[in-house]
This record gives sequence, C-alpha cells and structure tokens, in this order.
Amino acid sequence: MKADSGPEGQEEAGNEEPGNTVFSPRDLVGGTVLSQDGQNIGRLKDIRGNGFLVDAPLQPDYWLPTDCILSVADQTIHISIPSDLIGDYTMDPPEAYISLDARWTDEVAAQFRDEWERRYGDSGRRWLDYEMAFRYGYERGLDPQYADRSWEDVEEDLQKDYPGYTSRIDPAAVDMPWDRLRDAIRDAFNSTRDQRAA
Repeated sequence: MKADSGPEGQEEAGNEEPGNTVFSPRDLVGGTVLSQDGQNIGRLKDIRGNGFLVDAPLQPDYWLPTDCILSVADQTIHISIPSDLIGDYTMDPPEAYISLDARWTDEVAAQFRDEWERRYGDSGRRWLDYEMAFRYGYERGLDPQYADRSWEDVEEDLQKDYPGYTSRIDPAAVDMPWDRLRDAIRDAFNSTRDQRAA
C-alpha cells in the first residue's frame, strides 16, 4: 500500500503531520518504534530509501514508510500509525537503500574533512557547505545498486537523485549547482570503490 493512502480515519488518529521530521539514519537504527497510540512495536533495524525495517518481537520483520515518522528523541521513534493499523501500511522493501555499512559516522566525516582541508583549506570555502556532497557520494558508493559501476556510468543518475536526497536528509542544506559539488561527490564515491577492491 502506498504511504499516502492509509485507511479512512488515519488523519484523526494523530495531531501531528508526518513526513516533516528531519533525521539522520544513524540516529534511528536500533531505536524503539512507538505507534501513534504509544505501543512498542519493535526496533528500527535498517533504512532503505523511503522505508524502514522494523525488528518486531515474535513475528517476521516488516517495512514501513519513513514519512510516517513524527518525531525522534532519545532513541525513540514515534510514528503516526496506530498499532492496530500497522498491517495496512506495511510495504515491500525499497530497492534503493542506505545499508548499515554505508553509515556516515563522525569518524568517516573526519577523514573526508581532513582531506578536504588539505586541498581547499585556504580557498575560503566552508566544509559545512560540502559535507552533504561527500556524504552522498560515500553512501551511494556503498549502495549495492551501484556495485561494479564506474563514476562515468552513474553520474547522470546521481545528479538526478541528489536534490531529493538532500531534501530528505537536511532540507536546510546549502543549495549549490552540481558543477560545484561534482568533484566532492565523485571523490567520495570513488573512495568506496577502492574500499570494495581492497
């Protein structure tokens, strides 16, 4: 079922509008998922594109759309779906995903920042304006759907996907043209190619 086509009465079930929460995937994995009526339905196991996987107790894991997330605090994810309607919102696993080995950690960010500062530290540019681009290239480089594909082969697809990615991860990110971000995304993407070949 599509995420925006829930059963009648769903709007009245909650007082908040889902889909407006800004979050980082690494903040969510392992967190407790609470339904709209406060029931613990399991832990968030993984995120793939527009869906997240719930590790449910005493039943098979299942997928829910990320736009049902209302808020995230203290490793607790509140969703807009009542516990008795969860089955109406489960979805097939999305094809594109951010896998666990593609997590943008502080350690990974520091490695890219050190290299960026060596190359551009005196240019007047700000790392914060480019971090999203490096993160995007890194995560896409580790995404199985891009396995064994060269930068030249994927650049057009990544350019089309990038605006949607930034709006999901951080709507407040600086909007810059692809030409200014291309080198950062390419370098991060190719660095993961080297990891896979190692």
